[in-house]
Amino acid sequence: MVIDGETDTVADTIPLPSAGSVKGIALNPVTKRIYAINSGKHQLIVLDGSTKEAVAVVPVSPFPSLAAVNVKTNRVYITSSLLNTVDVLDGEANQLIDSVGVGNIPAGIVINADTNRIYVANGSPDHDISVIDGYTHTRLFPDIPVGHEPGLAGIHEDANLIYVPNFLSDSLSVIYGGTNTVLKTITEGIGKNPYAAGVDTFANLVYVSNSGSDTVSVIDASKHKVIETIPVGSCPKAVAVHTKTNRIYVAVSNGITVIDGETFEVTNKIDTDASPSGMALHE
Repeated sequence: MVIDGETDTVADTIPLPSAGSVKGIALNPVTKRIYAINSGKHQLIVLDGSTKEAVAVVPVSPFPSLAAVNVKTNRVYITSSLLNTVDVLDGEANQLIDSVGVGNIPAGIVINADTNRIYVANGSPDHDISVIDGYTHTRLFPDIPVGHEPGLAGIHEDANLIYVPNFLSDSLSVIYGGTNTVLKTITEGIGKNPYAAGVDTFANLVYVSNSGSDTVSVIDASKHKVIETIPVGSCPKAVAVHTKTNRIYVAVSNGITVIDGETFEVTNKIDTDASPSGMALHE
């Protein structure tokens, strides 16, 4: 589904070449390529953002979960929850060029394109973050311990900070990428079962979806403190921040909730036929 960010209405729906459990979605705004994961078919579907047509279907490791793109290197990284690996795709050739071992049941993945570091959230029993060197495609030990069941992290590339929601710990870990250490663990003001984090680098705010509380916590990144809690709808998951329009998009059980970043008020609700789980934003 394609949403017009000016009108906050559904502009188009893109059919995919194969049926199955479509999960993660990622975007390269430079090449205008969209990457959709078909977990059940073990595929990465590559779409042309201009024509909205599939240009490649790439077999990947079994049961891929999520993907992330480094726009500077045109590399796509895909987590495999079965093999405990991260596949590396060359975005020019649409071919896998490497696979990197990480922790147990990896899912969430985020990239700092400036440092070329990839951060992978590992599930039980590890509950930590694996760091991959994007130049050498090697895992940098040791992994970074965080809370239980880390989810979809957000990243502040300028500050080199990674914000990791911990689903079963009801907390948010703040990691400094320069030392790969946890600077702060935020618990006060975080709701139940935090799922995803989105970062507004312009306003220096972090938005965390609390899937068990039906809310979004707003964090002042300079103080590591929750300053607002916003009711958004049932079971919020993915979060996307549009810094140019100052709108925040939150996937909920029956649509997309739109938040005004100036007032922290819900301004719109975009209904969907199914429950969205992932989003990718082109500013």
